[in-house]
Amino acid sequence: MNARFHRWPVLVAGMLIAAGLHAQGDPAQGGEYYIHGIFNPTLSEARKVDVRPEPIDTILPERPVSYELLPVRFDPPARVDSIAPARLNIQSALPKLYHGFVKAGFGLYTTPIGELYYDQTRSRK
Repeated sequence: MNARFHRWPVLVAGMLIAAGLHAQGDPAQGGEYYIHGIFNPTLSEARKVDVRPEPIDTILPERPVSYELLPVRFDPPARVDSIAPARLNIQSALPKLYHGFVKAGFGLYTTPIGELYYDQTRSRK
């Protein structure tokens, strides 16, 4: 696609957004005042906010610590559970070992895979 086609949506969106923006607003809402007679401006009492920092005391007084022990005794019931005996799985012979191994298949997007191994068997030495 041409870069020109990519600019059109941006330009149209910019025009729509710019059409809805009014920086100054309506001039009839308080831009000019006409005063007939003597103008006597008065200011009401203003209170300034005190912006000086106030120190916060971070050192807290130590409280006396008292530990009270409750005179309660707990006697747990004594019981013995029996445990099943362990079983041993003893194999008399090792499983048979083959000389070769072949693996084949298809992966993702029909990617083929194939492996072939050929080796000697287990050594008894």
